[in-house]
Amino acid sequence: MKFSRIVFTLSLCVAPLIHAAETDVFDEPEPATTGIVLDGRLTALPDLPYGPLIHLDEGKIMGIDGNDTIVSSDSGTTWERTPIFGADQNMAIRAERALFRTRSGTIILLFINDAVKHYSWDKEKNLPNADMLLPSYAIRSLDNGKTWVDLTELHGGWCGCLQDIIQTKNGNLVVPGQELRYDKGRHATMPYVSTDDGKTWLRTQYLDIPGQGDHAGAIEGTVEQLKDGRLWMLIRSYHGYFYESYSSDDGLTWSDIKPSAITSTGSPGKLQRLASGRLALLWNAIPNEGYVRREELFISLSEDEGKTWSPARVIARNKGGRLSYIHAFEATPGELWITTMQGDLRARLYEKDFLGPWTPIVAFGDSTTATRNKVNIYANVLERELPEHGVDANVFNAGVPGNNTEQARKRFQADVLDRNPEIVIIQFGINDSAIDVWANPPATQPRLAKARYRENLEYFIAELKARDITPILMTPNPMRWAERTLELYGKPPYLPDDVDGFNVVLQDYVATAREVAAETGVKLVDVYAAFQAYDTKEGQSMDDLMLDGMHPNSAGHRLVAKALMDTIGAGTGAAE
Repeated sequence: MKFSRIVFTLSLCVAPLIHAAETDVFDEPEPATTGIVLDGRLTALPDLPYGPLIHLDEGKIMGIDGNDTIVSSDSGTTWERTPIFGADQNMAIRAERALFRTRSGTIILLFINDAVKHYSWDKEKNLPNADMLLPSYAIRSLDNGKTWVDLTELHGGWCGCLQDIIQTKNGNLVVPGQELRYDKGRHATMPYVSTDDGKTWLRTQYLDIPGQGDHAGAIEGTVEQLKDGRLWMLIRSYHGYFYESYSSDDGLTWSDIKPSAITSTGSPGKLQRLASGRLALLWNAIPNEGYVRREELFISLSEDEGKTWSPARVIARNKGGRLSYIHAFEATPGELWITTMQGDLRARLYEKDFLGPWTPIVAFGDSTTATRNKVNIYANVLERELPEHGVDANVFNAGVPGNNTEQARKRFQADVLDRNPEIVIIQFGINDSAIDVWANPPATQPRLAKARYRENLEYFIAELKARDITPILMTPNPMRWAERTLELYGKPPYLPDDVDGFNVVLQDYVATAREVAAETGVKLVDVYAAFQAYDTKEGQSMDDLMLDGMHPNSAGHRLVAKALMDTIGAGTGAAE
């Protein structure tokens, strides 16, 4: 596949997932000053203004630039501008804004007034001062942007961002607003709802998570309506994933906010329904090796209302810079114009170029498999890099923290078999082998007997083989003592004075996993041995691979992923 290096020196001219034969490899970018590197399926549109953009009648397109509307009658080649406010109005529209045309033809603009911005944060108390100000507004046009009416203040305090709006099936307009909670010292998401085409607005309820700081909290949400009628909101956090909330009454009330299964780097995402019916998500996922937060922009598509997603594919990179605050405009069905505020990305992609087929893979395990904050887990690495090994894969992460094989057996049908995978990676053992000497009274036996651990592994393998699904068995990784594990487990039969003393029980379960692989003839990725081998090399320590003595860090997950890619790429027949 060919990739292109594009240099963006953009100033607005209107005024102030991969096919099996392809790989997902980018040219090595030049220093950040030279610009953005695009995936070869994208085309640069350097004269495109930053979004959001909307369709008008007669094929026209509208956007916002400064305090003006801009309208194009020639698919974005030229633009005409019209002021929104009178000369006596003290308004300055920030770039973080939302623009929408309702089914009745009313145009809604939501914006933050930068003209009165006053940032005032007490750093010693880590709290905002009472005079901190950045208010948010809604205004609407009934004549395609020629004139604007019904200017309404949404929030008179500080609003960091407004970037999304939808109209539900019953006609409600729903906006994932944001408000600073002065007493808490953090931001929270506040959904606003209009039932009269944007003339008046209702504040609903805070969607809040703990934290304190001028960028802390649940912020910068994006929302879409699912086919079952529920609204689904994804909300930015710094915890390594989006939070999510649902509404079953067109935005009037919302479920308790909780972590979603979608990892992210503390950046806003864009969730959007396409003309095809698919959901598209554009966001800054956990970056690949060699990149940091917001340097990579990803896209993924869902055919089943967000239950599963196509492989996350990097569509643009900006080494040393950023690619975030995304808008996606579907210019024609399946044709997306992508713009970002940070990085000034202006490009076009086609939905069809990011459709399958893919090899479905399930990563079935415990917390060493599951998503973990900002760690680049092996499932993510596999999905992004397996194409280089000849396998274009879609990897579903079925890791559940705390699970042993007995608990995993109860969810095996739903989490594994029902997903119709071609390959299943199985890794358990740490929780099976654990003896909870910290309990009252202290345990004296493993949580799950070794014989039952063997039976469960054999069961998983037999069920997969019966369906012509390829199993790959992995041994658990070894553990190292850390302050917390020493406090809990530093008693017999464990050996707290031995560097390998946390593995005295686990090593028997590792041996069992090896035996099961040999007896059933499945491929084995011996993670335990790979970590030990790493530890024996001069200048290296197993600690380099560990997050907390028990769970692999990004380097540890990469070591696991490398062994898996070698195994999967070489074919998945019987073990040699």
